[in-house]
Amino acid sequence: MNESVEGSDIVQKGNDAGGNIEVYKTKEDAEKRNTYISAFDGTALNPGSHYVYGTVLIRTSHHLTGTQQKELTEKIYNKLIELK
Repeated sequence: MNESVEGSDIVQKGNDAGGNIEVYKTKEDAEKRNTYISAFDGTALNPGSHYVYGTVLIRTSHHLTGTQQKELTEKIYNKLIELK
């Protein structure tokens, strides 16, 4: 991703800066959010990829290629399930 993203910090730049993780109180809440975001797939408001793992919604930017989105999602997922 080489495009400039508007915003003065990572919070303002949001998902367009590469991705984010949203954490919800319940799995159902995470799934509801994912369903809501899915409504924008393939539109001008393309949310990028999104994957629910338990109460966590992993999102990646539509500015990344499909391969980059998948790789980033997998890296985040693997860190979430890593035991230390």
